Amino acid sequence: VNYFCGVKPISIVSKRDFFPLPKINSYIVVLTRKKRFGSAKNDLLFVEFLKQIFRFKHKSFLNALQLALPFLPEIKLSKEQAKKIFLKNKIVDEKVNALSVKYLVQLFNKLIE
Repeated sequence: VNYFCGVKPISIVSKRDFFPLPKINSYIVVLTRKKRFGSAKNDLLFVEFLKQIFRFKHKSFLNALQLALPFLPEIKLSKEQAKKIFLKNKIVDEKVNALSVKYLVQLFNKLIE
């Protein structure tokens, strides 16, 4: 969502307004269509890339990428080629869920160059 839209919270909806009672309150938000973090070279493939990478969100980016590549046939890289690209850039130990959207766009664009 953060790649395609700006997200602005409007108001809080109390958890008491729902049945069964959830544990947390909810928000009403406005989504404004805009790309705030640069542009991926292929938006549809970027979305699929994110789905596959975030299957392994608690792993390092490099490990997650190596596990996700078999499910991304459009990205014509072997695990070894991907490893060389990201070892050069010292992107090895960052956890997937700790990476910003802007950084993920840059990494994706590097992958499909």
